[in-house]
Amino acid sequence: MAKQVKSTLVIFLTSLLVLLASASASQKCRTGCQGRPSVFQVNYGTGHTYVYNFEGNTLATLPGQRGDGTKLQLKATAEVSILDNCQGVLKLKDVQVTGPDSQKYSHLDDLEAHPVSFGFENGIVDRELCTEEKDSEASVNIKRAVLSLLQVTPAETTKSRKSKVLDVFGLCPTDFSVSERGDTTTITKTRNLNECQLREHLRQDFASVTYSVDSGLQTAPLLESTQELQQKLKDGVLNSAESHETYLYRPFSNQEAGAKTTVDSKLTLVVSKRQAAPATSGSTPRSLVFEPPHFGNTGSSNAAAIVEALHKAHHAMPDHVGETAAREFANVVTILRQSNKDDLLSVYSQVKAGAGFKAGT
Repeated sequence: MAKQVKSTLVIFLTSLLVLLASASASQKCRTGCQGRPSVFQVNYGTGHTYVYNFEGNTLATLPGQRGDGTKLQLKATAEVSILDNCQGVLKLKDVQVTGPDSQKYSHLDDLEAHPVSFGFENGIVDRELCTEEKDSEASVNIKRAVLSLLQVTPAETTKSRKSKVLDVFGLCPTDFSVSERGDTTTITKTRNLNECQLREHLRQDFASVTYSVDSGLQTAPLLESTQELQQKLKDGVLNSAESHETYLYRPFSNQEAGAKTTVDSKLTLVVSKRQAAPATSGSTPRSLVFEPPHFGNTGSSNAAAIVEALHKAHHAMPDHVGETAAREFANVVTILRQSNKDDLLSVYSQVKAGAGFKAGT
């Protein structure tokens, strides 16, 4: 039975590597202009870098709570470099995170180490970013938020003042209002985030699919979620963007009184200068939509976690299929889903060589 288990594990990992190689071959970062028109005249200069201050503040409060609530603050410098052929590069610098009780978080090198490239045409950010494989979900999510503040509005907004906009929140029905004063254009966007598509996933042990149905209900109705965003363009360049999000937890709420979280984000132009874009080595396309962080994609090896999970599955089937075998095998699948190619190749070599999976062990 142990020999059969080892053979099964080798076959399983081999099949997974073949599928991974096939998927990697079919996934390539998109480049070039895609013909995206916009209502507004944007004027970003090729070969220029636009330096912004980015600040995000989160405040969570409960009814009857003493004090100001639980706070989290993130500050960073965001450098947006414009290339030709409708491409841009975003790099974060000087990232600082301050948590509750003014606690400061360090070890944030991962957030600064991996610039991302993105399609940027007429002020519209492409639906996919080109990232490095080792860039964590948390790091990419911050860059998604910055780019979502940067982009303006597609052309179909002109007549209706309504449009569906794809950004970090998903594909969201959005209401617009526009005013102009001198060389400054002010765009105000409001939306009900519960109507955004692509935000939620239906997950089972062996499958995960995005919930995308033509319906006004796109999110589990536990949170009442809204956003208001105001952007100011000056001479065709984003000068500032301010976003205010409100999340009200409905089960514990009485109208506006209840568990509540607000998120305020701000992007402010500091300077533009002629400066070459930082070098990028990314080749992994990822959606502009927020991605929940997984422990397996942190930039460090996940091979040990895979081996441990395989051992547990192996011991659950000594000479028969035990009562915990299905659960342990499902755990293997979960960890493999969150692991990269290098870790899978490492574990494959260990299993094929034995690594505790020999007969009788």
